[in-house]
Amino acid sequence: MVWFLLAFLFRIVLGALEPLPKEKTGSGSLAADPVTGEEMRGARLDLVTPDESDELNDLLRPDADKTRAAGEQRGQVNDFQPLNPPKLVSTQDKDPEELAKAVRHLTEDEGGR
Repeated sequence: MVWFLLAFLFRIVLGALEPLPKEKTGSGSLAADPVTGEEMRGARLDLVTPDESDELNDLLRPDADKTRAAGEQRGQVNDFQPLNPPKLVSTQDKDPEELAKAVRHLTEDEGGR
């Protein structure tokens, strides 16, 4: 907690000692900056989203949605197969003494942690 406060105060002091920029422009400024080059790389943020109006119109059409949903339902009914994984471990054929040894061994490992 003390280190956090010291670091925070050190950051405030460094921020106060840093010289202020000569021209202060807002982050929402649309004017083109006259300075371009290495010092301005990464200083601008492009907030333009790609045009997806065609995809949205396709989604909003009621007839396309019904035909697509009906096709998916038909495909799901015909293609469905239940999962039947093979059993990897079986304790039916094991000796009870061997199972007891395994349980004892596992409980010893947990106690050692």
